Amino acid sequence: TLASFGPDHFDAVMASNILWGHVGSVASAVLAGASAYILYPNIKYCFLVIGFSALIAVIFVRFLPEGDPLMGRGFKGKVALDESGQEEIIEGAPTEDLQHEQEAASYMSVFSDRNTFV
Repeated sequence: TLASFGPDHFDAVMASNILWGHVGSVASAVLAGASAYILYPNIKYCFLVIGFSALIAVIFVRFLPEGDPLMGRGFKGKVALDESGQEEIIEGAPTEDLQHEQEAASYMSVFSDRNTFV
C-alpha cells in the first residue's frame, strides 16, 4: 500500500483496504453458513466456500498495482496513486542521481538502535 499510494494517502487507503478485507471475510462466513444450512447433514462441504474465497483472492492478487519500490522503502517516489486510483506526479520527486544516493537502513543498524528495543 505504501509503495502504491505513498505516505500522503497511506492512512486513507489502508483504512479502505482493512474495511474491504473485513467485508470479504464477513461475506465468506455468511456464504459458508448458508451452505452449511442448506447442506445440513453434510456440513463439511461448507468449508469449501472459504477455500474458494482464498483461491479467488490469490488469483486477483496479480491485478494489484506494483507500486514504486522507492516509496515502499520510505523514500520519495516519482508517481503515486491518489485515493481514487488515479496516478499523480509527486512534487519534488528525486532525479535519477538522487535516487542512487538514497539508501535504506540495514537490518543490523535498525536492530542495534537502542530505540528499537525501548
